[in-house]
Amino acid sequence: MVPYTMEDGCHIPAGNWIAIPQLALMRDDKIWPNGKEFQGFRFVDEQGDASESRFTHPSHEFPFWGSIKHACPARFYVSVVIKMVLSHLLLDYEFKLENPTAAPFLTFGKVRVPSPFMTLLVRKRSTGLRV
Repeated sequence: MVPYTMEDGCHIPAGNWIAIPQLALMRDDKIWPNGKEFQGFRFVDEQGDASESRFTHPSHEFPFWGSIKHACPARFYVSVVIKMVLSHLLLDYEFKLENPTAAPFLTFGKVRVPSPFMTLLVRKRSTGLRV
């Protein structure tokens, strides 16, 4: 690792970590109306068509694929795999928390991770759901 100085003069010494506050961005009421509230159809407009936002398109508001200039080249493939795996899991398995009142995550500064003490019970459905 080497020290780095940004265009605005901000200096980052070697060995320091920098991160994007993704949770803060995704819950920012200035960017998303009711940002702290789960809205499953947030990215679908009222007519039912997809909005201009796409899961695979990097932006300042949705930084999960890297920066706009240097986006992950595998993001299109990964997005399809994520959808296939998630569909398979939701159609063929049932999920239940062993203790629904336990804290689902741990927070270390700005980092939020799933709790290692949380137990998720998974059972294959007797008959899979079909759409």
